[in-house]
Amino acid sequence: MTIDDLLTQLKDVSIKLEPAADDESKFALRLLILEIDKQTIASAFNPLTELSAVAAVEVEKLQVLVPQVDQAIASEQKRVKLVETIISLAKIALKAAGVGLPGLG
Repeated sequence: MTIDDLLTQLKDVSIKLEPAADDESKFALRLLILEIDKQTIASAFNPLTELSAVAAVEVEKLQVLVPQVDQAIASEQKRVKLVETIISLAKIALKAAGVGLPGLG
C-alpha cells in the first residue's frame, strides 16, 4: 500500500465519520490526514527520499562502453575536421573563381 492509497483510505474514513458525534476523534483524524498530506508534499521535493528505491548501477557494464564512446568521439572529430577542410577548400575555390560571398573575407 502506498502513502497515496493510505491517504485516500483515511479521507474515506473521515467522510464516513462526518455524521458521527465524536468531534475529538474527527479532529484527530483530520490532523492525521493533514500531516500525511504535508509529508507527501515534502517528500516530493526531496530527491534523496527515493534514493534507496533506485536499483544499483552495474559499473562494469558502463566500463565496457567507454572504448565505444571514445571511438565514436574520435570518428565525430574526424568527420568535423573533414567538413572543415571541405568548407575551407570551397571558400578558396569560390574566391579563386571571383565569386564574392559575404563572410568569406
